[in-house]
Amino acid sequence: MKKTVALITASALFAFTLTGCGSTAYKEQNNAAPGNSEVNVSKASEEYNAYIGDIANFPVSFVYGGVAHKGFGRDFKLLNKSAVSEGQKKETDFTFMHRDGKLSVTLKTAFYPEYDAYDWTVYFSAVGETNTDVLENVLAADIDLKGSNPTLKGINGDYGYLYSPYVKSAEVMAQGVSFEATSGRSTAYGFPYFNLETDDGGYMAAIGWPGTWRADFKSTADVTHLSATGTIGMRTYLKPGETVRTPLMAFVRYYERDEDVATNAWRRWFIDCNMPKESGEQIAPKVAVCLPLDRDSDTLKTLGDVAMRTLENMYDHDFVPDVYWHDATWFQSVRGDSLSYMKENGDIVCNWYKVGSWTVDKSQWSKLPDICDLVHENGGKAMLWFEPERIGDDDVVTLKNNHGIQPEWLLFRQQRDQILLNLGNPDALEYIFNKICSVIDANDIDYYREDFNMNPIDNWLIGDGLQGDARNGITENLHVQGHLKLWDMLLDRYPDMIIDSCASGGNRNDLESMRRAVAMHRTDAEEFNTANTSISMNHSMFKWIPYFGSAAYDRANDMKGVEQYNSRAGYAGVYKSVFLFNTVDGLFDKLNEYTEEYYKFGKYLFKDYYPLTDWHSQGDIGDWTAWEFFDGDKNEGVVQLFRQDNCEQSTKKIKLKGLKRDCDYRFADGNGNVSVARISGATLMDEGYEFTINSKRGSDVIFIAEI
Repeated sequence: MKKTVALITASALFAFTLTGCGSTAYKEQNNAAPGNSEVNVSKASEEYNAYIGDIANFPVSFVYGGVAHKGFGRDFKLLNKSAVSEGQKKETDFTFMHRDGKLSVTLKTAFYPEYDAYDWTVYFSAVGETNTDVLENVLAADIDLKGSNPTLKGINGDYGYLYSPYVKSAEVMAQGVSFEATSGRSTAYGFPYFNLETDDGGYMAAIGWPGTWRADFKSTADVTHLSATGTIGMRTYLKPGETVRTPLMAFVRYYERDEDVATNAWRRWFIDCNMPKESGEQIAPKVAVCLPLDRDSDTLKTLGDVAMRTLENMYDHDFVPDVYWHDATWFQSVRGDSLSYMKENGDIVCNWYKVGSWTVDKSQWSKLPDICDLVHENGGKAMLWFEPERIGDDDVVTLKNNHGIQPEWLLFRQQRDQILLNLGNPDALEYIFNKICSVIDANDIDYYREDFNMNPIDNWLIGDGLQGDARNGITENLHVQGHLKLWDMLLDRYPDMIIDSCASGGNRNDLESMRRAVAMHRTDAEEFNTANTSISMNHSMFKWIPYFGSAAYDRANDMKGVEQYNSRAGYAGVYKSVFLFNTVDGLFDKLNEYTEEYYKFGKYLFKDYYPLTDWHSQGDIGDWTAWEFFDGDKNEGVVQLFRQDNCEQSTKKIKLKGLKRDCDYRFADGNGNVSVARISGATLMDEGYEFTINSKRGSDVIFIAEI
């Protein structure tokens, strides 16, 4: 990839990398963003250039040493300015020194001219030999966003909300609207992605910070003011050598009051310029299998035996998924005993919550390398579960003597029930990185799945208190930086690796995390594995995070079987099967049939997305839900349709979107059977088409192609 660098001064900035856009030109991959004319593109450029051209008033603010700053004015001397162009991204970075000689500030900005997008992050570093003054009231964005009659749209987070959408009217915006995540996991309840829609177009905005954050919107006349921060309540001096940072702030501009325009401007930038690559290429939709271990013979003595038998049975029936997903069953306790075992009746017991040793339980999983070899022989990838930040046993003596985990690396809560390995400690970070790598290397693991089953805020606050006065937020900020560094270290060592971000499901999927990882498992909520919950979540999630995992089964209906409705509800970036493979007759024929249809669907996953019906909650199952993906370049796409459980209507007239008005199209199902031979794009978009599904809890997948 061609890179050009213009150094305005000779001094170097500290090393820091962001995922870049692909080298293929945007307009060769996609339609030009709807409504984004060349004139409007220049408006976005003017806006960004105005920010970096008037650095004294750059839209961030903070208080240092009791003095309030908006931008980097007279108290800051510009030391370095550099410009770098790579692919579709143009970076401009600045380094300043405060006049006291103790605080250095680095502002890293990027502009994406083909996407009308820009972003920035600010780093504050102690560069002298003494502590800095106190840094507080840091706003990563303190910015006026222009446009009349504003409406704020978005979705809520995972826990308790299940990605339900919201709309805040202009009247509500005039009073002020606030969002925050206070637990320490960025998308547990809040969701730091926003669509500010106005009569003049709008802004898609995101806060990239896998910790606590807050966003406040308030509208007056033709301006909406956004104040955004991460590490809520940070008020700290910095010790020599320490660096704290703001969240990544990102904005994508669009120029029509049209939610579909906004959605697809955002999706294109997210996919091309943020989403992790696999072996340098766009990550592909994947079929994954996570095995619920079930003994079917007294000859199977260990869980490893069960897994091998199940995989062999799967491959013998020509069901060959892309990913073997090995979850939390493989490690021993910190005391060295087994956490997983089979009862006499064949049931599996797994006390997986007692994490901390990260040592393979050889009594149950001595065959783990053989299992991974079998997966590789069949062309698949092996993914293994870790939870590196949490320690599930408070036996500090054993942790130190048997595992080398030093007590000063641990952050306890008062109850001592949730122990945090402090990744802000460089020695703790290096320890867990080496531990993870030793397991990956010994078992030839391809993908790293990371979980985080605790809210760390109490641990962070106690950590702050241990440091004395004026250290509020320092523990969180350093820990979050350490966690991001852990992922960067893993990706540097294993450049073809995919990281799966979990955190009790979808609780840490902010933009900074999604630049390094994908969300193969978007929720741990009790309803996550019912088909109607998947349909509800897919409808809203496809707008914001294009690649995520969805279960292809329904625990309430057919955990031991497979149903077409459930399967189609699971069509997403990762199509995950969890079945008792060795107990179900005829299962594999169905799995192979549905998988073939899924791969056809997956061709359109990263194309423009259009919801075709209203969103329905997982309990609102009396209507149809439908959406469409459409490739404007190839003039083809796919529509998914669900007639839900209590829906009395066997037909539904639905208007399609994104088609070419003067073209004719045909419809075909997943098997290539043509249901509509010729119909115009104008008719499909203006009048709609009356689809039919004969039974309740029925579904259809319609492939659209130009004739």
